[in-house]
Amino acid sequence: MKLQDAMKKAVGMFGADVIGERRLFCILDDFLSFDEYPAMKQAMRVFSRRSIGRDLLCRGTEREGYLKSASEAKRSLAVSSAIRREFADYAIDCVSYALGHLESVDEPLDHGFDAAADLSRADEGDAYLQLIMGEKCFYGDGLPQDYAEALSWYRKAADQGDAGAEFCLGWMYENGLGVTRDCAEALKWYRLAADQDYAEAENSLGELYRGGLGTPQDYGEAVRWFYRAARQGNADAENSLGTMYAGGFGVLRDYSEALKWYLRAAAKHHPTARYNLGCLCEHGLGTPRDDAKALSLFRLAAADGDPDAKKKLEFLSRLDEPRQQRMGWAGMLIHAFGLGGK
Repeated sequence: MKLQDAMKKAVGMFGADVIGERRLFCILDDFLSFDEYPAMKQAMRVFSRRSIGRDLLCRGTEREGYLKSASEAKRSLAVSSAIRREFADYAIDCVSYALGHLESVDEPLDHGFDAAADLSRADEGDAYLQLIMGEKCFYGDGLPQDYAEALSWYRKAADQGDAGAEFCLGWMYENGLGVTRDCAEALKWYRLAADQDYAEAENSLGELYRGGLGTPQDYGEAVRWFYRAARQGNADAENSLGTMYAGGFGVLRDYSEALKWYLRAAAKHHPTARYNLGCLCEHGLGTPRDDAKALSLFRLAAADGDPDAKKKLEFLSRLDEPRQQRMGWAGMLIHAFGLGGK
């Protein structure tokens, strides 16, 4: 089965929203063998992990506007997944085909890498292929998984100013993969990538400043970096901005502003944003109290793996009926969702 056919089958079985869900990679892997398509394996892994599908869906499905967004997604996927542009174009075209925006898809002439040629060009200083080699070593894709070797390739590309490699190098330092954990060093590489408007690096800088990791804690600086990433549509940053406003961290507490940012992230199927939005609805913060909407959001977040949402549903299911009634949850839990006190 070809990728475009597997994508269309996934949409047919699970609906268009599956394009924005992280499980898409696993679903496609069940339909076809990604081992035969190493470039597509890398592309779709990154597509699912980095919310590119969610961004596409949230920008609308009208054909003209969608195709403009698809063009931006091709560039984003090529940069973030370190694959040749023709592979990124093909992957996004498969999505467009599955959603009914294209009648056919032109496949690349090949679906893999010429390992020997790529290694030779990477050794000669090709930053793009150095990044590819780093990704292949990181994931064990065609090469033995080796974090130290991945780090070495990322550094070579990062030393040439490749923003994707700078971000990857920062992430390796932050998580201690292939190197001793060093958040100050991670901060340095994230900042270099962020200076090139790399949204994920901007969001990661916000997280380090919020947590005081590798730098003194600075909520104001965290908010500044979250804003920079959020203006590019980064769902993680949008959710974090909501949390900063809800808690009054680095900004005046403003539940209406928190609601705005949670809504933006939740529209991209961000599980934690859906949970946080549910909490605002549950308590009537920044929006009228709406228990039914809150419960629906908790269920959506739990289905996407959010642990707090799962705990919330477990807690509600254990309440006795009088307490459910006092909290406004009676009937909804028992009849609509099959939950109820024991």
